Amino acid sequence: KKLKADYEILCKIKKVLMDEKRHIRFGDWNAADIEVLNKHLFITSKPMIYLVNLSEKDFIRKKNKWLPKIKEYVDKHDPGAMIIPISGAFEQKLLEFETEEDRKAFEQETKCTSSLSKVIVQGYKA
Repeated sequence: KKLKADYEILCKIKKVLMDEKRHIRFGDWNAADIEVLNKHLFITSKPMIYLVNLSEKDFIRKKNKWLPKIKEYVDKHDPGAMIIPISGAFEQKLLEFETEEDRKAFEQETKCTSSLSKVIVQGYKA
């Protein structure tokens, strides 16, 4: 009997994923459904964080012509998801400084700080 209930819930999950083409987190689930979902750890049941890699110049300016379009897409297809702009080039430059003082001076000069801590914190929250 327990397996029959699990099977019915898995069929409901399959319907949301395959037929409706939606992420699991957008389905309507009751307590029994959530218990089965938690056993299987589906990746689409987790909240999404979108990392947008910008050029160093765009990251420092805090402007990019694609950011509004990306935000519009995310708001339409995944409401409530977080977008974090990051610059791999900027992060690499920060890592290459010899001393903490040099790193701090560069951050003050550019008026920008590393986004890695925000990525890590939000990743664990999700």
